[in-house]
Amino acid sequence: MRNTKPDTLVIMVELLVEKMPSFVNYDFPDFVFIRELGPREGFQIQKNFIETSKKVELINSLNLTGLKYIEVTSFVNPKLVPSLADADEVLNLIDRHEGIVYACLVLNVKGVQRAVEKGVKYLNTTIFASQELNKRNNNRTIEESFKEAEEMIKICNDNGIVLEGGVSAAFGCPIQKHVDISEVIKIVRFWDSYGVKNIMLADTTGEAVPGQIYKYINILREKFPSVNFIIHLHDTRGIGLVNLFVSISQGIRYVDCSIGGLGGCPFAPNASGNIPTEDTVYMLHTLGINTGIDLEKLIECAILAENIVNQKLPGKIKDLYQKIKAKG
Repeated sequence: MRNTKPDTLVIMVELLVEKMPSFVNYDFPDFVFIRELGPREGFQIQKNFIETSKKVELINSLNLTGLKYIEVTSFVNPKLVPSLADADEVLNLIDRHEGIVYACLVLNVKGVQRAVEKGVKYLNTTIFASQELNKRNNNRTIEESFKEAEEMIKICNDNGIVLEGGVSAAFGCPIQKHVDISEVIKIVRFWDSYGVKNIMLADTTGEAVPGQIYKYINILREKFPSVNFIIHLHDTRGIGLVNLFVSISQGIRYVDCSIGGLGGCPFAPNASGNIPTEDTVYMLHTLGINTGIDLEKLIECAILAENIVNQKLPGKIKDLYQKIKAKG
């Protein structure tokens, strides 16, 4: 008897095709701003504590690549994220280059206060569009996060700190599955109403598909024309760079990446690494898009990151680079 149970893979492909628009105009920019998150997002997920000196070595190497934004650490509860318990030491030891933003993640008022004490001038925080993930990551409901964020914004404004707002799980959640665009709009509207103009859209666990990226970005850019949207992608299903391709074709000019493809969220099940910085830069350069980054120096950083964590990282171009270099 023929098995009439629908094939899961076929269903996934059909959904993907259904979501894709029939025609997409690709309008590529001359320049895309790359933001490096590896030292924070990459190291936070490591089971074994990475020596502070190794973290500093990677950051100092990234300084020399042409990157203008490096997220170096986070001010979070060291009991929950022990891998970043050395935030103060990292900030004390890294070399600082003029023109590079050294950013930190904060999730509450206490984190902002610690950042003020350390003289950090650019912070980012986030609210999850998934109620369950927000409770797991921020230990509060979305509405409670709004109240906390109001105080965080005030402290930042009083101390000349730029606070970036985020919408995590903006394209889906492994627990509640679908995240409606209305939930994303609600959080973006909150940030925008308080004058927060740099807003990150995170595909936290790599749920997004290209058609959804196309739809959400177009809706959000139309509703909030004064906002600088940043795309933050994970490569759980192997289409992170495809989602990036669609993002930049629809007006996104700021991209979060992680060296070597390091990354993940300690409170989000099945979260894989971010799109690799070096693979992203390689793709953009092949499209004729400038990033201001020295690709070879960046690849060397990816190799360094792989050696530091002592595990194979998912970035592809570094592997090809090493094979070519070995052949002479």
